Amino acid sequence: MRTGIDTKVGFVVSTQIYILRRTTVGLIILVALVSTSPVFWGQSLSGSQVTVMGECCTLGTPITVATTQTVPASFPAGSIVPLPGSALLPMNIQVGAKSISFQILSSLSVGPSSFDGYVFHFTGAPTITGASLDPASNLPLPVVLGFKPDEITVNFNPAGQTFTPSSIVVVNVSLAAPQPVPRILPQLAFGGGWYTALYFTNTTTAPVSFKVSFTGNDGSALTLAAFGSSSVTVNLAARGAALIEAPNVGSLVQGYVTAVLPTGVTGYGVFRASGPGVPDQEAVVPLSGNTATTSTLLFDDTKYITGVAVVNLASVSNTITATAHDNQGNTIGTGTIPLGPNAKTALVLRNIPGLASVAGAIGSVDFMASIGNVAALGLRFNGTAFTSIPTSDR
Repeated sequence: MRTGIDTKVGFVVSTQIYILRRTTVGLIILVALVSTSPVFWGQSLSGSQVTVMGECCTLGTPITVATTQTVPASFPAGSIVPLPGSALLPMNIQVGAKSISFQILSSLSVGPSSFDGYVFHFTGAPTITGASLDPASNLPLPVVLGFKPDEITVNFNPAGQTFTPSSIVVVNVSLAAPQPVPRILPQLAFGGGWYTALYFTNTTTAPVSFKVSFTGNDGSALTLAAFGSSSVTVNLAARGAALIEAPNVGSLVQGYVTAVLPTGVTGYGVFRASGPGVPDQEAVVPLSGNTATTSTLLFDDTKYITGVAVVNLASVSNTITATAHDNQGNTIGTGTIPLGPNAKTALVLRNIPGLASVAGAIGSVDFMASIGNVAALGLRFNGTAFTSIPTSDR
């Protein structure tokens, strides 16, 4: 994509809660429902929304009013409101990144009561692979733990027991290792005056390896002469870094890059444009995700020219709808970009049929996939100088 030179390249917290009890025989279950954004936060439950609710006797029968906070959360006494017929046992609860703990708030003896249970149900969290009782636990009765991929249960019967403020239960939660995350560099250009580089760094203390793949504009595998292959394996030492280069050799070749990055690996791209009689120009380019159905780009075409690269991440033919808005939010143009399976295009924004009114305007443009996902990238040109424009993906 090049314009002005060549338009061809177009949880541990101290919280307080009341444990729910019944004075009649019945099952009591405290449920913590956690909802999150689609963002994956690795081996941690932090940053989620937690909704605390009690259920009794038969699963699905609520006995409290639900309350929601963001983890790390604090539920002081009275913040969990029982429904009529329920009683509360004062206790602290802590829900941490990888632990759940309970602590009695005061000395008391419990008369005949029902079986007490606690269920923590998570949505959008890493897969739960285990639950174990920490040696620090000293509750004077058996504690039965259970787990599912999205749930932890903590069950015990306090009938006839005496509790003190030192009575605690600590449950350690095991989480599945984070999965590698595909990242996209929506534009790859080399030759014909263009050079592309990708930089990666490993922020962890263990070596990692990952695959970087190159795809042509038509969606087929793109072989890079520098590697003799359409993919390359990057090996990073602990805290190491690596560079991949597509040099400015021969005629212009375009495509895009997919890098399946392990947790703890970050990176970015660099474009360099070289032309006779002018200094080389470079721009640092962020990597995009692969889960967006809409990618929004901010443009300023008053004195500049905006170039865009758009990738169809679906394995079938797709139509990307581009809708432009001015600085007042008014729609000023709509166009479509047909793309084959896994294909990509690079072009000048105002040259997309239906978006000519972008010229001379400031605003934003939404690129929306009719099927699957889309990745997009913007470049702003000012003569021979250019810079990247990040997108907002959702």
